[in-house]
Amino acid sequence: GKLTARSLYNGQTLWQRDMPEKLEPDTPICVLDAERIYLAAGDSCRVLVIDAETGGDLASITLGDDDVRVKWLGIEDGRLHALLGPPLPVRAPRSYMMGGTNRQIRMNQAAAGRTLVAWDLAANRQLWRHEESATIDYRTVAVRGGRSYLYSEGTGLACLSPDGKLLWENHDDSWLKTLKRPVRIQNGNYESTSTLIVGPSGQLRLSLPGLEDGLIFNADNGRLLWNDTVRGPKCFFVGDRYFSPQGILEASTGTPISPSGKFGGGCGVVTWVPGLEKGLGHVALGVKSPCGVGAFAAGGTLVFSPSQCDCWPYLRGAAGFSSGGDVFRR
Repeated sequence: GKLTARSLYNGQTLWQRDMPEKLEPDTPICVLDAERIYLAAGDSCRVLVIDAETGGDLASITLGDDDVRVKWLGIEDGRLHALLGPPLPVRAPRSYMMGGTNRQIRMNQAAAGRTLVAWDLAANRQLWRHEESATIDYRTVAVRGGRSYLYSEGTGLACLSPDGKLLWENHDDSWLKTLKRPVRIQNGNYESTSTLIVGPSGQLRLSLPGLEDGLIFNADNGRLLWNDTVRGPKCFFVGDRYFSPQGILEASTGTPISPSGKFGGGCGVVTWVPGLEKGLGHVALGVKSPCGVGAFAAGGTLVFSPSQCDCWPYLRGAAGFSSGGDVFRR
């Protein structure tokens, strides 16, 4: 396929290049910083590195042997974090539907990681490697403040220090037994959305893909704080506040603060927009981003990505709004 870079300011194409390397079918795994794009290869345990300004190739990063693949990537403060697991099919041969036989194939692929790796990008070396006996779903791993957080399937929640050492674990059956994977995800368009999110004031939210309810834990020690009974993709942390469809809550206790904290609608994720000082639905201002992507603010521009949905009456294609537009005056 092709890799294309477009300007956030005017939508124009900056560069486009062919990708001769084999990528993971249907599940491109990518992170980027201000200067580089990191893209997981599909035929080996490598991360392709591409210059963000020119689209040129830089030296790739090998994270493991050829019997494993990259399942997830995260980047923070010059450190690349990766979840590794066995190569598994994404879909049945000659079948492009997301449901039916492919549903279980995709679920198995998502929940197949067992190894976490941290890589120093400046020194170009591995910092640490952590192995789990139970599988890790790529949607239930996160990094913040140098720490790595992960949920081991049916086993527990854990936190690793910046040097890869175990800081805490929580294996309490009282909450583990409440996390039952649903037979199917209701909205397949956001089946790859993360269900483990870590807030800036010491709390994290854990759920499983397809579940609406979640659990709020203390990120410093793993203690369960409160049960969250609001819809997962529409929730996020801002400071010591927790924004949800039920309004703004106190992040550490779940105590209601305000009945409203959202602008715009839609069935997918809600994202925080500083200029609005509230969450923004992925359907707003006459346009619509994909359910699993949402709108996002970057470079002073509020960006809506093209959506695969044909929901009436929203305009097709990408859209951008500046700070002088209607979005910041409503």
